[in-house]
Amino acid sequence: MVTPSAHHPLLVDAQGAVAYRGDVTLRLRTGIEVVGYAFNLALESPVEHSKIELLVDGSEAPVSVTLQEIAGIAQSGKDTAAGKSWSHWIERYAAKKLAAESACMQSEASD
Repeated sequence: MVTPSAHHPLLVDAQGAVAYRGDVTLRLRTGIEVVGYAFNLALESPVEHSKIELLVDGSEAPVSVTLQEIAGIAQSGKDTAAGKSWSHWIERYAAKKLAAESACMQSEASD
């Protein structure tokens, strides 16, 4: 059984890639780059056999890449959830609500 603390130079980066909410780029040892949304890290024993699974544009099935095939990992796409925190949503909602109330008051007919 593999534990999260199992040592591999890319394990922390792989965990970060899966936690990231945007596309990542895997630079393979062969020089090829694979760009996609990393949605799963399947831990295996030995840890270098662990796989990152990605959804890649143009591919109908998920792509699996083992840690031993990877030379580097980069968070290359926009974080699609950036700025979408609950507190930010509440602030925007309150601002829109106030703006709507103000618009209603301005558009009331005068007698």
